[in-house]
Amino acid sequence: MKIAFVNDCVERLGVEYLSAVLKNAGHDTNLFVDPQLFNDVYIHSNTLGKLFDFKEFLLLQIINYNPDLICFSVDTESYQWACNIAKLIKNNIDVPILFGGIHPSSIPERVISNDFIDIVCIGEGEDAILELVENMKNGIIDHSIKNLWFKKEGGIVQNGIRPLKEDLDLIPRADRTLFFNNSPHFRKGYGTITTRGCPFSCNYCCHSYLKILYRDTNCYYRQRSVRSIIKEIIDDLTLYKTDHIVFFDDCFGFNNEWLKEFSEEYHNTVNMPFICTTYPNIVTENYVKLLKKAGCCSITLGIQSWDSDIQKKWFNRNVSKETMLKAIELILKEGIELVCDNIFDVPFHSHDEYIQTLLNYTIHKPTRINFNQLKYYPNTKITEYSKENRVFSDEDFSNILNGNLQKGIYLNSFSSNDKDKLFIKMSIFLYIMDILPKKLSKYIINNKSYRYFPGFINPAIFMFFRTLFSRDIDAKYFKRRSFVRYNHYFWKILSMKFKKPFKRTRNEEQRRNHN
Repeated sequence: MKIAFVNDCVERLGVEYLSAVLKNAGHDTNLFVDPQLFNDVYIHSNTLGKLFDFKEFLLLQIINYNPDLICFSVDTESYQWACNIAKLIKNNIDVPILFGGIHPSSIPERVISNDFIDIVCIGEGEDAILELVENMKNGIIDHSIKNLWFKKEGGIVQNGIRPLKEDLDLIPRADRTLFFNNSPHFRKGYGTITTRGCPFSCNYCCHSYLKILYRDTNCYYRQRSVRSIIKEIIDDLTLYKTDHIVFFDDCFGFNNEWLKEFSEEYHNTVNMPFICTTYPNIVTENYVKLLKKAGCCSITLGIQSWDSDIQKKWFNRNVSKETMLKAIELILKEGIELVCDNIFDVPFHSHDEYIQTLLNYTIHKPTRINFNQLKYYPNTKITEYSKENRVFSDEDFSNILNGNLQKGIYLNSFSSNDKDKLFIKMSIFLYIMDILPKKLSKYIINNKSYRYFPGFINPAIFMFFRTLFSRDIDAKYFKRRSFVRYNHYFWKILSMKFKKPFKRTRNEEQRRNHN
């Protein structure tokens, strides 16, 4: 059987795992990527986005492949993009379309109501998709496959979910070739994951819902063995060159005994710089030293907010200011680059109050400070809580479910009509704060000098250039992939668009000569 995975410009480990399971069973998989030039979550321009639109070429590639099943792995940000592509495909070829990923898993009843979607996969899908494809191969589909919802005879078949796989080592290794052989930008960096699930339940995160979905299991948070991770990395590095590794775990090294073993084995065998993400409560002197010994060169630390009310009431994070300051101090003391993630624009909290809490960054200054506007995802606890407290209207809530109300900083998204001037000025300060001297940041905060920043300039411009000139390894990883993606597809799309009218003109000339 031939399975087509349709993907945006981001590498998705989940798709690589699905492809590995299918290939191991003898099926053929192929990846079809929309490069999304000037139309991704970082750079969005309506004019340039239309000029470099790739959807028509993507459709032709899929038709030529002649798949038996078409699959999308979808989060909330990519949901509308996926719907547009799926609709285009359905209008041209009659092939079953399956939507999986966190967005369909959160609201399957809404996703499957689209007339261009035939099947929805809920939760982890390796076993479910293999069972489905084997059914299709045999010519008879069992509509009782767990984790899958089907359209059947005008109705919806809603199946329950199967237990989670407790031993992650038994899952086939991710199929890197699916992405790495598709586009050169995917080869500019190497990432993997050592766990599934998360030990914490932050209200804004999808895990706050997934833990409810899998409430009957005792193994939501699972860890691969050190042996499995090391072997995967060593084997892959013989095929793909990289100068560092990214671990995508939400809370890397949560299990201290596992981290001890990993630190020793990774140092002795792989010995390559790596990036990881962690949670302030698990950062101790011993924890940081183990990471440093292993080769950790950069840590992303989830601060999110210095306000205790926001931490507990809105985010469900029991993290004290002292714990966060100590975590920052310990990481910087070991000479590891530190990127601190923060969430702002929390309901019922003023911008000035939020800015005041940032004085903590004038005590210990991280390598880089990321600021993200609060996003609402379907069925997360913060979305449900905000709905109950009338933070947004029913129409806004519907837009959230449709993936239309995701806040972000885009190059053409800000105007005086949709954001007040103070918010724009504050945003500009946030995006340049980590390049300012600590004393200057402290002065600006204490005197509210950001109120005098220009309110007519798009803050996205500052964010763009701040990222462009960032020198930390995390930013380099992002820029490297982005540059190669634009460079590769920019010329490819222009070439394809040039050949198309040229070919049409030549065919018309031949017809005239024939007549």
